[in-house]
Amino acid sequence: MTVSLASSARRVLALVLALALVLFAASCSDDDPDSNADPTSTPSDTTTPSPTTSTTADAEPTEPPEPDGMGEDSKRGAELLVRYYWQLVDYAQLTGDVKKLETLARPNCGPCNDGVTALRTIHENGGFIRGGQHTLRSLHVARIGTSEPAAYRVEIGLHSSRQRSRQASGAKLDKVPSRTEQIAFIVSGGSDGSFKIDLWEVEAES
Repeated sequence: MTVSLASSARRVLALVLALALVLFAASCSDDDPDSNADPTSTPSDTTTPSPTTSTTADAEPTEPPEPDGMGEDSKRGAELLVRYYWQLVDYAQLTGDVKKLETLARPNCGPCNDGVTALRTIHENGGFIRGGQHTLRSLHVARIGTSEPAAYRVEIGLHSSRQRSRQASGAKLDKVPSRTEQIAFIVSGGSDGSFKIDLWEVEAES
């Protein structure tokens, strides 16, 4: 979400615009097209590009399918959840459709909620996001403690391509350069059997 909601609106336009950070950023042409990767690979610290939504001019954006195994209580389940989250961010940036995205996080995940709100508002106000596609360049998963249901810390190196966006029809054009950020997620299982994102935060930017 390079329209970073950061600062949790400029950081998710600065992560989606920076997510639009605003979580989050958008451009008419990307300097770093995302490559496809098999999301079923085991967690590792090596570079692992994340598959993203098609952005070709002739293709209508389609919501990426939920990967098999994403809901399982395991390191692999945690990895797949985080990978899928960013695939949905790319889709939501293009379309404004955040219905699936908001189901991946718990109600008290502030950055998650900020990102969803920013993306929805931009599109409802006639704005747009172009670019800001995300690639996972590193990923590491570690279980937190031994309690049940389990919780995991997922650390990723997230690259966002350059982006252009307007927060509303007629608003000034915002530009965010490509960037790579180190982001930490906490994901956990719930008493109802759900496996969702509790929170995430940007730890460093380069």
